[in-house]
Amino acid sequence: MEPELSLKRTWSKPARNWKKCNYGFSWSKRKKLLGAAWIVRDYRGESLLHSRRSFANVLDLQEAKMIALCWTLKSMAAHRLDNVIIAGEDATLLKVIERPRAWPSFTFEFQTLNILLNRFSGSNRCAFSMAESAQQVQWVNPM
Repeated sequence: MEPELSLKRTWSKPARNWKKCNYGFSWSKRKKLLGAAWIVRDYRGESLLHSRRSFANVLDLQEAKMIALCWTLKSMAAHRLDNVIIAGEDATLLKVIERPRAWPSFTFEFQTLNILLNRFSGSNRCAFSMAESAQQVQWVNPM
């Protein structure tokens, strides 16, 4: 009998003066339809804000990932949230922000995300927080 593999998602709370925004997405290759959602919680895990929406005519998975993250960042800036840690299921784009030179094929994505990050106030340090969250263990795979 083979052991059952399961992924257990865990949520790590932010520090007292910070908020954490988790975002996710689902993309249909056949329908070219993207569904995206985000939720912002405080250090106690209390939900502060959340949103979801769909995007039509999304041609590939990489575009879906980029659209979901850009929409999330635009939403955080529009709500004027400071001290936000961004975390998502796919950490690739978050890692691009942390070390753009290590990801030369993502130059366009970095430049686009960097423009969005500049919408945040100087005290936010959102870029650092995003990169930091990409390295945190978000899911545990017990063996």
